[in-house]
Amino acid sequence: AEAWVGDSVPASWDKVRYHGSESFNITAGATTQVNVKCPVRNTLVTLNIDENLKKVLSDISFTVSLNDGITDGSHSLVFEGDKINETGYFMINTRTDGFNWTLAGTDVKGQSYSKSDRYIDPDVTEKPHLARATHYTFNIKYNQSQGDIEIGGIYFDIDVVPEPNDPTHEIPVEIAVAPEIKD
Repeated sequence: AEAWVGDSVPASWDKVRYHGSESFNITAGATTQVNVKCPVRNTLVTLNIDENLKKVLSDISFTVSLNDGITDGSHSLVFEGDKINETGYFMINTRTDGFNWTLAGTDVKGQSYSKSDRYIDPDVTEKPHLARATHYTFNIKYNQSQGDIEIGGIYFDIDVVPEPNDPTHEIPVEIAVAPEIKD
């Protein structure tokens, strides 16, 4: 038995996709109950912003999008305001080639700042360069004297940590359809 449950949207704050499968035997004249565990199938993204960065960059927004050629906003999420600490849910598609990200805000001189780049998971050597059912935490760290990205003499690093999705985040599903029988 295989179950796909939930919405399949490219990027969302609340539409989650679950998937699971379980082998079972069918006996003539008997009802077979199968429990299919369906953990989250989405690729998740959260932010962890160093408090010191907020001292040099205000009105922070961090946009994450699937690098798949779709630029109408439906494949991206903007982490800002009340969404800065939320979890974003992404459905990787066949065109996906990593995440694009943009950090934006206002520096201490009142000027707009924006920096964009692409993230690919170093452990995923082929396209989509991201792992399904994985939680990516973008850690944005402030370094006063060193780092990879500079804002007028002030440096910060973006370190991304991938971890498997929490397998205990499941939902009960009851499927009452005729089974598809394969030889």
